[in-house]
Amino acid sequence: MAVTAVLLVPWTVATGVINGATRGLLELRERVLDERQSAERGRVLARATA
Repeated sequence: MAVTAVLLVPWTVATGVINGATRGLLELRERVLDERQSAERGRVLARATA
């Protein structure tokens, strides 16, 4: 239980930093993105899976 609590705090902070840096881009639906955001999302996802 203590290990989970210790790991949860950095995980939460890291997730917040990533969402802030991408302005929530990875969580938005494709239909609400403009062309630039859609292309950026594609590049991020390609790099993440490579």
